[in-house]
Amino acid sequence: MPSITNVTPKQAASFINGLGWSFIALSVLSMLLAAVQYTLFAHLIPPEPLRAAIADAVYLKLLPPSALTVLRHVPAIALALFALGAVTLLVSIALLKRKPWARTVFAWTMIATAILHVAGLLLPFYIARDFSAALDEMPLDIRAFASTMATLLSIISMVMGVVFACAFAWVAKQLFAVDIVREFVSRDDAAGS
Repeated sequence: MPSITNVTPKQAASFINGLGWSFIALSVLSMLLAAVQYTLFAHLIPPEPLRAAIADAVYLKLLPPSALTVLRHVPAIALALFALGAVTLLVSIALLKRKPWARTVFAWTMIATAILHVAGLLLPFYIARDFSAALDEMPLDIRAFASTMATLLSIISMVMGVVFACAFAWVAKQLFAVDIVREFVSRDDAAGS
């Protein structure tokens, strides 16, 4: 497979088109999911019974204390995710239109996302610390299964974090490649003349 830095203009255009359309689909999907989540937690699910159930699970050490904090902020988190999806949609459309600013914003967003995925590799250790106290309180017949599942989920989470970090870093590198930059400059120059 040839490096993206040594490709024809047609291949560079295909890369940008595929990237733009993929992220348009992903951003629309994330906006829909965020809207559903906001609607559920802000208007449809009664907050007090849910908060009481989560508080009981925290008291019984089935959930970490941070679960209550997250629950209190679910509508705000959903709105933030909706806004992030809307910005991603805007940038993806601009990427398809070969706007130079969109390539730069998209590349730096990919770099920031890769860094966040690497930082997120520490999250399973934080959750495991809270979960270990709950594990000691569980009956013996459940404890082994719960411990195995927690370890398995931590491993999967870390592997996925590394995979996504590498994928986003690769996309960012491609967006800074000479042929991709040329794709945006040539379109920009053609539009200006």
